[in-house]
Amino acid sequence: LCSVFTTPGKLRKEYQTSLGLSASTRIMIGSSDGCMATLGAGVWGEDKATITIEDSGAVRVVGKQVLRDEKKRFFNYLLTENHYISGGPTNSGGVIFEWFANQFGEFKGPFDLEYTIESLIHEASNVVTLSEGLLFLPYLLGERAPLWNPNARGSYFGINIKHERKHFIRATIEGILYEIYSIGKMVEEHRSITSLSVNGSFAAIPFCSQLIADIFNKPVSTINKANSAGLGAFLLTATDMGIYRNLDEAAKSVTFHETFHPRHHDHKVYAQYYQLFERLSLKLEDEFEMIANLQQKS
Repeated sequence: LCSVFTTPGKLRKEYQTSLGLSASTRIMIGSSDGCMATLGAGVWGEDKATITIEDSGAVRVVGKQVLRDEKKRFFNYLLTENHYISGGPTNSGGVIFEWFANQFGEFKGPFDLEYTIESLIHEASNVVTLSEGLLFLPYLLGERAPLWNPNARGSYFGINIKHERKHFIRATIEGILYEIYSIGKMVEEHRSITSLSVNGSFAAIPFCSQLIADIFNKPVSTINKANSAGLGAFLLTATDMGIYRNLDEAAKSVTFHETFHPRHHDHKVYAQYYQLFERLSLKLEDEFEMIANLQQKS
């Protein structure tokens, strides 16, 4: 093990040429994308958390001690001697909505995925909260936290004759965010959270950021068009160069673009349906096992 500020040595000549860097360029060990995204999201305090949703997702907090959980549901990464990044990951991030878009979106051309996702989200925004009672379990790739069950499978629950495509779109988004919320609740068993910062191409969509605020019942801030992991790597390097005295000061330099405030009435509705989402996720454990075994045989 070594410090994130460790310099392993000089850059090899062949890499100097291929990367266009001089021999004097200093190389640092650095840290993982999750740790850097947390630093770059400006989440630096005992009452804050960051949510990242790209293809996968995670909820992370920073603390001076690891989060000890009897059920061993967390990851704990050491960033520096006095900073631990703790939280839980999910397989069910933006890749799930991308799957939905590929199967049920309307493509005008072979490379229209981004346009299709935008149009689907616009359609979902015209549906009332909770998709008129339609729930989605987003476990198309098994699941990590908090279930830690590779055999978990996805399903739509509560379908009735009134449901249209737009309801399935919104239910899919809400199901992904319910899974994120389940990780947040897990973290809150050990740490109080009063505010959130979101990053990643899916979480930073304004419609999704607002839903996160509503589901968590907490204010949600976004940073201005920056890649949080890249920004975190810069802040780490800038601290080593002396631009910032320490990582605490570096994290405080992050500015937020927009803050979404929870709509408390919507949160009350989401809270009721989340109870059902959680019960289904746990009660279907045996059925997850059965269907996974059948799928492996087919």
